[in-house]
Parts: sequence; structure tokens; C-alpha cells
Amino acid sequence: MYDVVVTGGGPAGSVSSYILAREGFRVLMLEKGKYPRRKPCGGGVSRRSESLLRDLGLFSEDFVSHRVEESVMVFHRAGKRFVIGAGGVLVHREVFDHYLAGRAENAGAEVRDGVRVLDVHVKNGVVKIYSSSGVFEARAAIIASGQPDRLASSLGARPVFKKAVAYEFDAPVAEGIDPSYTYFYMNLEPNMMGYFWVFPKGRDVANYGVGTWSWTAKEMVRRHGSIGSWISSIMGKLGIDLPGLHEYLKRLEGHIVPVYWGSRPADLVGDRSIAVGDAAGLVDFKGEGICSAIASAKVSAKALSTLLEEGELSKKRIVDAVSEMLRREVLDELRVTPIFEMSLRRFPETISRLMEHDKTAREVIGRLIEHSIDGREAFRILVPKLLRYFGSAVREYLRQGIL
Repeated sequence: MYDVVVTGGGPAGSVSSYILAREGFRVLMLEKGKYPRRKPCGGGVSRRSESLLRDLGLFSEDFVSHRVEESVMVFHRAGKRFVIGAGGVLVHREVFDHYLAGRAENAGAEVRDGVRVLDVHVKNGVVKIYSSSGVFEARAAIIASGQPDRLASSLGARPVFKKAVAYEFDAPVAEGIDPSYTYFYMNLEPNMMGYFWVFPKGRDVANYGVGTWSWTAKEMVRRHGSIGSWISSIMGKLGIDLPGLHEYLKRLEGHIVPVYWGSRPADLVGDRSIAVGDAAGLVDFKGEGICSAIASAKVSAKALSTLLEEGELSKKRIVDAVSEMLRREVLDELRVTPIFEMSLRRFPETISRLMEHDKTAREVIGRLIEHSIDGREAFRILVPKLLRYFGSAVREYLRQGIL
């Protein structure tokens, strides 16, 4: 019997496995793909994510494909463009995820890729994991399967989230794109939350993508015929000329983005189990989930380490053990997600006006993107500044269409 089975081998699963294996526990990590496997993702690793990885001894230049110190944020319909201090590391997820899984394995975890988890439940105090490679038993489970699903819910976890979607592809760096920056194009459609991005992965290759709410994506398909046609339309509007775009769009991949919408610690915990990362719906308003994946894995694995030693793994005991740290390290910051989402969706022109005239606002928004400021602190700074533009916000709200 294993001490812990981890379902999913992305950053959350590998970090959890690494920490617990390093503590001497018998850990099995199951990953449905075969490493190195591609993961649909822009591949941005924020400054805080880098700091967390360094603290755990898991950061390496081996998985870094590119590094930027600043970003360009464009409010398309408002006609505003800003250079902001949002830096970070860019990675290819097939390299990044494979590296972290290897570190978990080197720490002592048993890593099995190409294994699909079919079901999980608790019987007589034992977690039973039914997979394409047979049945495994463990004292506890960490659910890191990439999105909230029946694995977590079958054990009693109930993350609260809203469903966004992201679509992306790799292609050469387009003419006019400076690889020294990452690019965020906001305010693409009336009342649309989301953005188009260009993340250079070096001097020659970039990741292009769009993220938005699932209902907006459905509306764009109705208007344009397909997601690919919508992206082609966006790039045309933005003046991003990429020869052979039609061929690159054949490689377009999409995935669900579970955006945090008010979960409490108890919502992420099940019987002898806890959900982490995207499986717990811990994605912020920008669609960035790697940072919360690492942070939630760190908190959960360290709490389980103590509980495994004590032999007490009830839902109540796990909730008690993780609540304070999970709130402080992850949830308190994510609680501002609905507020920032509404502000960017409803008042993009007002926010762009604020950024144009207020250097501190530009700096804070840049730090939000690079994840180097707590969301609550950003909220405290930005709200009084936005209130100065209350009249502008009211006028913008009254004239916008509802998408």
C-alpha cells in the first residue's frame, strides 16, 4: 500500500509528489499522458512561481526557454498601449512538466505515465484508485488531474469555479513582435473578459492564444464559424501578420480553465484527500494557474505529511490542518478574482485611462500580471484610484452592449 497516490502529473501533482517523497513517504504519481507530453498552455511562469520553485529547490534554467522583464498591454478598442513591468519566465510545458516529474521521481516517488485514472473511492479507511493499469491502494490521495472532475467530487470535494476556455498554438514570431516582451491584448470585443496573447519562447518561436469565458467562446463561434476563424479575425484587427496562419491554426489546441469563484478550504477537501491546482479550481482572473498549483501543492503536501505521521486523515482533520495556510498562501488572494474580472470586462476604457494618467496604477497592474503583489494589496491601492474615474465608469457601463 502507498502512503499517497497523486492523480495527475502536472506542476501541482509533481510538486506534491516531490515534497512527500522527500519526506520519506511512499508516493505513486499517475499521469495519463506519456512524458514529455504537450500541455495546452501559454507557458508563462510568474515571478512568484519562480520564487516558490526556488524555495523548494525545484527551479532550473534547464526548463527556461526565454525570459522577459516587461510586457506590452494593449486595450484594443480604447486605442491604448502600455509597457508595464510584468516579467517572468517562459517555458514549453512538455519540458517544464517532464523536468518536475523527474525531480519527483528522483526524490523517491514512483511515477507512472500513460496511466489513466478511471475512478477513486474510500473503503474501510483505504483509498482505492481504479486505473487503466489496475487498482492501487493508498492511505490518502491528492487530486491533481488538471480540472475539477468526478475524481475529487467522488471523495467529497466541491470546488467553486467558473468555466473559462483557452485556445493556443505555437508559430514563428510575427513581424512587429519584439521578443523582449510578452503581449496582452485586452478589450477585443464589447463586454468581453479575456485577452489575446503572444508569448515569445525565444527569438524565433512564440505561443499565440486567446482565453475567455466559455459562453463568449460559443458566441464567437456563432459569429465567426470556428475558434480558428475568430483568432484569425483577432490577429487581423491587431495587425499581427503571420504568414501561413491557416496552417498553424491546424495545430490549435484548447482546454478548460477553471477560474476560482469563492471556494473555501473545506470545498477542496474530501475523505482522505485534497484537490490542488486546476483540479481545485485555483486559477486567477488572468487564467494563470501555475502559481496557485505550486502554492496549493506545497501547502497540501506539507499538511498531509504531518497527518500521515499522526494517522488521522478524516476530512475534518485535513480541513483543520490546511485552512490557515491555504487561505494565506492561495485563497485570500484569489478572492479578488471576481472583482478584477468584472472591472476589466465592464470598464476597460476607464482602466486604460487610469493607467495612462497614473504611474502607480501601471506598476501595480504589471505586478498583478507577474504575480509579485498580493491581490488584496493591489485591490487596496487601485480601488481609491478607480473611484476618481467613477463618472467615466458609469458612462462606459451605460453605453456598452451585453455580449
